[in-house]
Amino acid sequence: MRIIDASIISLCLSRFDWAKYRKAKGAVKLHLNLDGDNLIPLDAYITTGNVHDVQQLHNINQETGVLYVMDRGYVDYKLLYNIELRGSYFVTRMKSNGTYKKIETNPCKDGGPILSDFIIELTGPITKNHYPKSLRKIKYYDAERNITLEFLTNDMEREAEEVAAIYKERWQVELFFKWIKQHLKIKSFWGTSMNAVYSQIWVALILTILLWINRTLNGIKASSYELLIMMKAALFTKNSLASLCTNIMAPRSLNGVCQPFLEGLKC
Repeated sequence: MRIIDASIISLCLSRFDWAKYRKAKGAVKLHLNLDGDNLIPLDAYITTGNVHDVQQLHNINQETGVLYVMDRGYVDYKLLYNIELRGSYFVTRMKSNGTYKKIETNPCKDGGPILSDFIIELTGPITKNHYPKSLRKIKYYDAERNITLEFLTNDMEREAEEVAAIYKERWQVELFFKWIKQHLKIKSFWGTSMNAVYSQIWVALILTILLWINRTLNGIKASSYELLIMMKAALFTKNSLASLCTNIMAPRSLNGVCQPFLEGLKC
């Protein structure tokens, strides 16, 4: 599964005058194709904030035989049909102004979260040419948030509830953006040029991949955040991440105060 999304990184327009976003705001935008199974970036593009998300879709959906999950900001029927032609699948949200006709009705269980499951064809004068094949529209009731969602997919085989569950996994990319913004230095920058800003973001993405590689190859059980702390604590030592993890002390409580979890970090 591949999760596609973009995130805004705000900048001061008076200092970063090249980072066009809005009239009085500056920003860059990180467009990401995230591996939904391992939660690591597979493809990424950085643009100024005024570049619409869908304009980068053709760059980050080039794989064959995978499932792309994205929000309705990426609904461009011509680009979605390119995914179909590559033998891949997509799950997204239906636009409210989309026009279509029902071709077939799939059975739904009474009282379940699936309100309807239709096979449709687009009827708009432009959209039906951009996507000439049938699509599937699923209406789903989310009881937790008390909202109704309409999903659009070219996957005709999966159960409707599974399609809804797949779209929920899109939240993983939001967590990824939140993690790198909180724990890596991509909200303040050492330089003001485009190259300085982009380079700093690329370094942050490379670091997340290196952490994942070390965890996977060395069988490390520590979280990415714990590994990040270890790296900072032992930056100028000759220890590897694997050896650092073998020196983790079990938490001990002394009068309600936890001892340091790494040997050698005592003051």
